[in-house]
Amino acid sequence: MATVNLGRIKPVFKGAYAGGTAFVVDDIVTSGNETFICIQASTGNATSNATYWTKLASKGADGTNGSNGTDLSTTLTTRGDLVFRNASTLARLPKGTSGYFLKQGANDPEWGAVDLTALSATSLTSGTIPNARYGTPTFNGSNITNLSGFSLGTNYLQARINTKTGMSGGNWNTLEIGNITNSGITGASLANGDLTLPAGTYYCDGGVMAKATESNALQLYNVTDSNDNLFSGMDGDNDGAQIATWVPVMGWFTISGTKTLRWRIYTQNGGASLAPAYANGYAGKTNFWKL
Repeated sequence: MATVNLGRIKPVFKGAYAGGTAFVVDDIVTSGNETFICIQASTGNATSNATYWTKLASKGADGTNGSNGTDLSTTLTTRGDLVFRNASTLARLPKGTSGYFLKQGANDPEWGAVDLTALSATSLTSGTIPNARYGTPTFNGSNITNLSGFSLGTNYLQARINTKTGMSGGNWNTLEIGNITNSGITGASLANGDLTLPAGTYYCDGGVMAKATESNALQLYNVTDSNDNLFSGMDGDNDGAQIATWVPVMGWFTISGTKTLRWRIYTQNGGASLAPAYANGYAGKTNFWKL
């Protein structure tokens, strides 16, 4: 029976191209991260020679190329470099100076120093900081001084509320402030159990302990203007004869001029007493901070 020579019936992968290797038709090689197939037997003819090779697969971007084919491995030269798109292609933004921040320029990103000049009336060398909320801070070239603002011990006072017994149920009962301590609020004074404060915005917190009462509400009353809308707090508890409950207040208020203020408490029943000594020294005391 006659034998028929079919020759090579499938391509054969030969690995990376080598100039000294004899290649025959349908050999497949790789070169320059691309793939080629031999179309004419030869030795020493590079894959760039279209007489002997046809490209099967071209390489794409490998992560170091820009969209225009520029090799960014030569563009990115320093640790910390950034790549951005300029008017026409990808570009390099060199590593910035330590302490600088990345900001948007007219068109492209750029590094810039932190600009603190707006904090000073003249320059960073010295000056008064304008439009400051707390006092009139100044900058002496290294430190901000004269910053009198919202902090414990500065523009602050504590008012102790005296014990009261025999409250009238269903009514507002006046509470007396026994004394004020740690007073750092200029113009503040105490007379007849009432506290007088100068104009300003204040934050207040604290409260009293109430015993054998029901649904208590504590209120800071504006005696000067007969206005009971400064702010208030309540506990909402039903308390037995031997139970004491904390009646808290916490909030902000603003007065337009010097005002005399008074604490008042409202209970659903008469109650036995207000007992400031029950809560570890904080009951029956309120704190005021002036902004």
